[in-house]
Amino acid sequence: MPLIRFLIYLLIIFINFLVYSKEQESYELLGVITSIRNQDIYTLEIQNAISQDLLNDLKNNHLNLYSINSSNEITHCFLSLFLYHHNKKHYLHLIKIPCENSVNLSDTVEMGDKIYLITKQKEVINEFKSKTQETTIPKIIVHPIDKKIMIYVPEDYLLFGQGIDPKDSSFNPYYFNWNLETIPKINAFYIDKYEVTNKEFLTFCFQTNYSCPEFLKKLKKEDWDKPFIYATYKDVEAYAEWTKKEIPTEWEWELAAKGGFQEFLKKSQIFSKEVFPEFPSDPNHCNTKEKWKNPQLMSVYQLKDENFRGIVGLCGNALEWTSSYFLPYPGNRFFLKEHRYLTGKFFRVLKGGAFFLPLEYAKTYKRILGGSPNFSGDPIGGFRLILRTK
Repeated sequence: MPLIRFLIYLLIIFINFLVYSKEQESYELLGVITSIRNQDIYTLEIQNAISQDLLNDLKNNHLNLYSINSSNEITHCFLSLFLYHHNKKHYLHLIKIPCENSVNLSDTVEMGDKIYLITKQKEVINEFKSKTQETTIPKIIVHPIDKKIMIYVPEDYLLFGQGIDPKDSSFNPYYFNWNLETIPKINAFYIDKYEVTNKEFLTFCFQTNYSCPEFLKKLKKEDWDKPFIYATYKDVEAYAEWTKKEIPTEWEWELAAKGGFQEFLKKSQIFSKEVFPEFPSDPNHCNTKEKWKNPQLMSVYQLKDENFRGIVGLCGNALEWTSSYFLPYPGNRFFLKEHRYLTGKFFRVLKGGAFFLPLEYAKTYKRILGGSPNFSGDPIGGFRLILRTK
């Protein structure tokens, strides 16, 4: 009898070993976390040599990666974001995502945490799973003061500027490097669907006794819905104070126009360096200099350049004020003499091109100073405002 019990005990241990081994075989150690940014994006160093097939998977698919504790319980889930090679080592940027059918023991991911790939259960994730409760947030609102329609722009990371021409004021030296310390996280906000019109600015003047140009009071009805393009920055500040809204930064404007990593992750070719197609994608939709024989301003409700968020007028028509000063981007310096003379906390950045400017100036990354500013005059432009949710 004792012998039978002993044999049964050995059999149980053997079965457990087989099960445990089977579990272990379904996981493949990929590497360890080497750095963290804002508890959302992580850098993983790939530890050992991995197959070319797996490298191709990491480059071409959205793969679920996992952190596992000693009990083989999944404690964290990650989405592969970008694979790159540096100093003979492979690194992978990860985004933490909610786990499905798993045990979450902690919200903390630490440097040195091991990350695994479930080799028998590879999943292709078609969209970023955010922890935010965006489904409960209305996507469109009507502002109670100026009655303007506003579009929700969710929190996201932004790859700003461009990485092609170092002499351009919009040059971002980290554009292709994806240094996590230079990819800003932008909090969620609402932005006006349309630029502020002549009629809306005149309404503001009447309701607040604000001094506005006399010609505005004599405009014909067909010009009421054209954007107000003669606003100084002080005019925009006054309108923003009245509505309790704010002037967007140039990065907030750019996020609203072209999108951030949430849109980036929804694209099939996520590892292409052409990560964001330039908005606008169709020049015929833009009210820029090329559209007419004699350039002319259009009603905001007649424009055909609605972007993927439903925002209209980001491409041409009116220059749009941002609150950002004309300064070099992090890691960059101005090369051109005209840029160096104008830099400093004096001039603000305008975005979006204009009806009298070529299409080139309507690209989302372009930074404009409102024509030819000088220290005796204040540049003018149009504007739209935002309402921050935090």
